[in-house]
Amino acid sequence: MKGWKREPARHSLAARGVKTNCIPRKSYASSSQPGQMALYDEVEFLCANSNFNGWEEVQKKHELVFKELSKLKGVYPYRQDFSGVDGIQQSLAVIVLDKRRMNDVKRIAEKYTLPIDMVLRKDEIAVDKIIDGEYEFKMGGNK
Repeated sequence: MKGWKREPARHSLAARGVKTNCIPRKSYASSSQPGQMALYDEVEFLCANSNFNGWEEVQKKHELVFKELSKLKGVYPYRQDFSGVDGIQQSLAVIVLDKRRMNDVKRIAEKYTLPIDMVLRKDEIAVDKIIDGEYEFKMGGNK
């Protein structure tokens, strides 16, 4: 049988633009507590902004720190590019999936004298979007 005759609910969803052929997968980041959303630290480093002196040096530090963080297990570094008519604006952040790696992240930042701007908490849905490349303005991948 062709079409959606045996799957009216799926057809209804697809007609509204909802993907229906998605294969469920386990989250990259998952809570050990059933029914609870896991939260993870996101470390954001000083942004490279061409409106400020020294931005090129910050950009170079981003590359070095990104490269070193990419070698660590239990963390997921990513970059975003917000550049536009106002100039170049690029950020570097890392999701710390394994809390034991936070000291490594800080050590690497200190090694390259790249200041940590802030530490935020991200839930596992946001973490999955970052890892899947669905995060806004995300630069080339390390998926």
